[in-house]
Amino acid sequence: ASGSGNIMGLPSAGARLPISQAIQILQEKLIAFRVRLPTVKLHAVCDYFHNTFIKHYWLYQFTLGKERDHRQKFTSLEVYAPPTPLLLMEGIDVEVWKYQQQLANLSEMEAQKRAKMVLIRKTLDQEREHVLQKVYSDVQQQAQILSKETLMCLVKEAIKTQIQSLCEILQNEIQTTFEILQLKLQKKALLLNPPVPYPPPPAAEDRGRSSKNPKKQEKTKERKEGEEEKKTKKKK
Repeated sequence: ASGSGNIMGLPSAGARLPISQAIQILQEKLIAFRVRLPTVKLHAVCDYFHNTFIKHYWLYQFTLGKERDHRQKFTSLEVYAPPTPLLLMEGIDVEVWKYQQQLANLSEMEAQKRAKMVLIRKTLDQEREHVLQKVYSDVQQQAQILSKETLMCLVKEAIKTQIQSLCEILQNEIQTTFEILQLKLQKKALLLNPPVPYPPPPAAEDRGRSSKNPKKQEKTKERKEGEEEKKTKKKK
């Protein structure tokens, strides 16, 4: 609208003229253009200015007549490129992939059980050594000559510590071994029932037929060639 105002010679919105004066200036400019424009086009230009510029005159003055405050917000957005797709030849069936994932999970769980069993055994051994070391330190703090009863008590304490540690180790190893056997049974059951890939491989009968087909094709080809040779001889 401001551009069209410049074309007609009207003041811009920044001039802050009252709307009556703007209409008067528009009429004066249109009267001066009567020589160049026909009456129909002159009315069309007048209607255009009334429906666009004059109709929203106060809005143009408010928005364009003074500096506006610029309020902008910037947000940093990190864009990640999509991963490179794998080759189609490396793709496998969904059921086969799930089957492989189940086998891998069972193997991983079995390895974790074995590592946990070794760690618990080491921890119990360290606790047993700590208790025995405490018993030995108590012996050293006592008098040099030990009575028979005191010695028997110390021996019983050491044996009790050894038995408790061994019982805990055996109990843990038995429980972990039982869990490992359960995982092995699940893995064996999966190995005995693998999924059928898609498309399924040809059966043995189909492979036998396909191997016999080339021979039949050769025989039929030779038969046709012999018949054609006989026909050509008869014609001669």
